[in-house]
Amino acid sequence: MPPKSKRAKQSAKLYDQLSSLKGAQLTKKLEEVYQALRKTMSEESFPGFSSLVEQLASDALLKSGNKNATQLLCYCLVEVFRINEGVCFPDSSCAAALSLIIHNLRALELPSKTDVYTRSFEMFEKLYQTSLLKVMVSLGSEGEELAIELGRVIFSVLESFSTSSSPKKKGKRKSPPKKAQPANQDSSSLLNEEEMQAEKEKIKRVSIEILISIIDLYKHIPESLIDMVLMHFVEDEEEQASLCQEVVQDLLIAKKAKLTSAVQKFCTSILCAETSEGSEYESSEHVPLLFSINRRSTRSWFD
Repeated sequence: MPPKSKRAKQSAKLYDQLSSLKGAQLTKKLEEVYQALRKTMSEESFPGFSSLVEQLASDALLKSGNKNATQLLCYCLVEVFRINEGVCFPDSSCAAALSLIIHNLRALELPSKTDVYTRSFEMFEKLYQTSLLKVMVSLGSEGEELAIELGRVIFSVLESFSTSSSPKKKGKRKSPPKKAQPANQDSSSLLNEEEMQAEKEKIKRVSIEILISIIDLYKHIPESLIDMVLMHFVEDEEEQASLCQEVVQDLLIAKKAKLTSAVQKFCTSILCAETSEGSEYESSEHVPLLFSINRRSTRSWFD
C-alpha cells in the first residue's frame, strides 16, 4: 500500500475516539483541536477533518454537560464553519450546536481580559462571518426560535454594558441589576474605563452586523423578530438612549428599505389587536412601543 494512502486512512480515523473522552482529558483534547483549527485555512490542510466534524456533531459532545468542554466545543464548532461553509451536520445537530453557541455568548455579559471573554467575543464576531446564521435561518420555525434567542442574548449583553458604563440622569428607570463579578476573578483581568468604552463600541458594531445579517437572510421577516427588536426601542424621556436603543436605531436606519413594510405591518397588527379577540399580541404591552415610535418621529425613516 502506498504510504500516502496509508496516511489518508489513518487521518480518516484520527478523531474517532474524541467523544469517548471525559473530564480533563476531553478538555485538553478540545483545547488542542481549537488551537489547531484557528491556524487552519482550509479543510484539506487539516488531517482528519471529516472525522473531527462527525465527532463534534455527536450527542455525546453536544450534551456532555461539562461547562469547560462545552465552551471549547462551541469555539471549535464556529471555527469548523469558518473553514468549510458546506459542512453538512444533520439539522438536529445544527440546532443543538447553535443553541450551545448562543447560550455560551452570555460570557460577554461579564467583560474582562480573560480567555473566556476574549474567545467568546471572537466566536460572537464570527457568527456573521461564517455560514452559521444562514444555517440557523434554514432551520424553519426552530431556526426562528434560535434567532429570537440570539437576539435576546445580544440585547442582554448590550444592557450589561449600558448599566456598567452609561451616565445616569434624573429619573427612576428600572434597569436589570449588574451581574456580579465572579468571586475568584483576578482584579488584573478587569477592564479600566477606557478599555470598557472600546469594548462597548466593538460589541455595538458586531451586534448591528449580526442583526443586519439575520434580517438580510429572511425574505419575509418574522413578526416575532420585529417584535423582539422594536421592544428595545422604547425610550424613557428621563434617560439618555441606552446602548440597546442606539443599536436598534442604527439598525432601522441601515435597513430602512427592507424594514419599512415589515414594521408598518407589525404596528398595524398591534392596533388591530385592540378590536380583535384571540389576537397573537397583547396590545397593552405594546402601547408604550407605539408612543415611543411616534415620539421619535420615525416617519422620516419609514415614509
